[in-house]
Amino acid sequence: MKFLRKSATVPEGTTFRPSRRYPLLRLIFPHNRRDPATAPGAWIAGAVEGAILCLLALAFSAWVSPSDPLGVHRQFPWLWTAPIIVAMRYGTSTGIATAILLLCAWFVMHDLAPSLGLDPPFRPADFPQSYFVGGVVWILICGQFSDVWSDRHRRIMAANAYLNERLQTVTRSHFLLRLSHENLERDMLSKPMTLRQSLVHLRELTGMDRARGDPMPGASDFLKIIGQSCQLEIASVHPVADSTPVLLPAASMGAAGDLKGDDPLVLACIEQHKLAHVKNIDEATQTSSYLVCAPLRAASGRVLGILAVEKMPFFALNDDTLQLMAVLSGYYADGLEQEYAVSGILERIPDCPHDFALDLIRLCRIHNDAGINSSMVALVFNNNSVGLDLFENVKRMKRSIDQCWAFSNDRHHVSITLLPLSGRQAVEGYLLRIEHALQNLFEKDFLMARVATHIGHLGAPPPAETLEQLLKKCDA
Repeated sequence: MKFLRKSATVPEGTTFRPSRRYPLLRLIFPHNRRDPATAPGAWIAGAVEGAILCLLALAFSAWVSPSDPLGVHRQFPWLWTAPIIVAMRYGTSTGIATAILLLCAWFVMHDLAPSLGLDPPFRPADFPQSYFVGGVVWILICGQFSDVWSDRHRRIMAANAYLNERLQTVTRSHFLLRLSHENLERDMLSKPMTLRQSLVHLRELTGMDRARGDPMPGASDFLKIIGQSCQLEIASVHPVADSTPVLLPAASMGAAGDLKGDDPLVLACIEQHKLAHVKNIDEATQTSSYLVCAPLRAASGRVLGILAVEKMPFFALNDDTLQLMAVLSGYYADGLEQEYAVSGILERIPDCPHDFALDLIRLCRIHNDAGINSSMVALVFNNNSVGLDLFENVKRMKRSIDQCWAFSNDRHHVSITLLPLSGRQAVEGYLLRIEHALQNLFEKDFLMARVATHIGHLGAPPPAETLEQLLKKCDA
């Protein structure tokens, strides 16, 4: 707003009507809609209107008093009313121009006095100095008053134009926000739980004990989670033994019955080890009692069970829901076979935590199956008191979905964070958040605190190899 107080210009686009500002020019410039302060020739237009007004006043004064048209010998110089009005309306410069017009009129009348028969005739010695000096002083006072308030008016117009622009911007932003909110509401109707939330809930089923003889521990909890995420109404989970599904369900929701082993979707799911749905069968020759059959296939390639869906909302049966169903099924299957899954990583890196290795396997599996990226970020701190304080604070900044592996040695402290479903931009945001938090707590960024950052993206290489490469960077 300080800039607005100094500004004396009106933004482009401001509507100006000559009939309001210059009533006598509405016939000359009927389509002029620009502000007189910025329009070309605005001062000339004001001077022309002031000259017309003064000439009319002079003509009226000459008609009333032919012997003294300027009113020099009168008790009050009424003719100066016209220049004062012009100065009050259009400013000092226009008022001075009209005063010069009156001065020229006096010299013209002085030269034409004998021919006009004026009595007494004007003589050079009779030049009315006080008359013109007083009139000019009043014009200067009134013109200064007009200039000050015109400048204030232009500033207010500029401020109003700026505020109007900001209001339009806020209005557009509010409208876009409302549309985004409506889209989010529709997404929540079709997807009550996001993939991140589903993975957090499924991770809690990792520690299920299979020693009690249950072939699929946590199946009922898994079915609740995937049922809420994918809006399943009637579904069941069946174990698979020796490539043959068990007909009795390990868990079910709704009025689900026993599995039909000869159903074409069930057979396609067992044979292809892939998710099968109603579009995969020829409706002219085959019919199925199920909408979707998803295999619970672990990272080793073994199918541990089948998720059979009999009923779900029509609008929920789309590619995104099918992909989410396949990802959650594989994530749960890796938890059932976790000892086998993490054995390859623990053999090469014995110090790696079990949960960290299991999530690493799962996220690599999600990347290979669904193309969803995940990353690892390693922060290396110096082995001193300052580095230890930074190290402890970073460990407490872990999100609920992240997995953290923190360890120390004689050289440094290392914190490796596994960021599920996070690509390159998410990693940059994570590093900015950590660095901003350290600046608020210790007034130091990564460079000042001598914190080394290393990033590893999960992809085609085996997860154990990716983790080993990241550890080598930390030791370098």
